[in-house]
Amino acid sequence: MPALSSGAAGRLAPLQGELTLSFLTRLAARYHLGIRDLLAAVTDVGGLQT
Repeated sequence: MPALSSGAAGRLAPLQGELTLSFLTRLAARYHLGIRDLLAAVTDVGGLQT
């Protein structure tokens, strides 16, 4: 597997033609999260779900 970019978080881009759910699943796996945990984290604004 090729190295992600430099930096603490690295970067993960969608693959050409990849479905959204597939990309989100890969992104969640990158951070050792379940898909629900990832979605909860990215929709949290000031402690409230948006």
